[in-house]
Amino acid sequence: MPEIPQQAQQMIMQLQAAQQQLQAFAMQRQSLTMQKHEIEKATEELTSANDKEDVYKLSGPIMVRSTKSKLLDELKERIAKIDSGIKRLEDHEKKIAEKAQENQTKLEKMFAPPETKGQAG
Repeated sequence: MPEIPQQAQQMIMQLQAAQQQLQAFAMQRQSLTMQKHEIEKATEELTSANDKEDVYKLSGPIMVRSTKSKLLDELKERIAKIDSGIKRLEDHEKKIAEKAQENQTKLEKMFAPPETKGQAG
């Protein structure tokens, strides 16, 4: 059995690293999506609350009183930050996936059987 060229070994290692990165990105994206969903639910609840009702938020280990509009603004800001984080992850995923595909194609060419010339098909 022929030995695998050093360049191919490096590409295989890069592919494996890319797969691990893609899995980590997917887990991070899922976590952010879940956080976003929770914040959207909180926003719905807060929106349906009476404007004159007291509203509270957790700040570390304590609960503090706030205004409905201030909390809605904070929640919208958190959603925007999460959306930005998801977009960044998706951009990174796309770049890593493209690079992995390039390496995959190169590896396939390296290990493809040589074409035979002059044979009629």
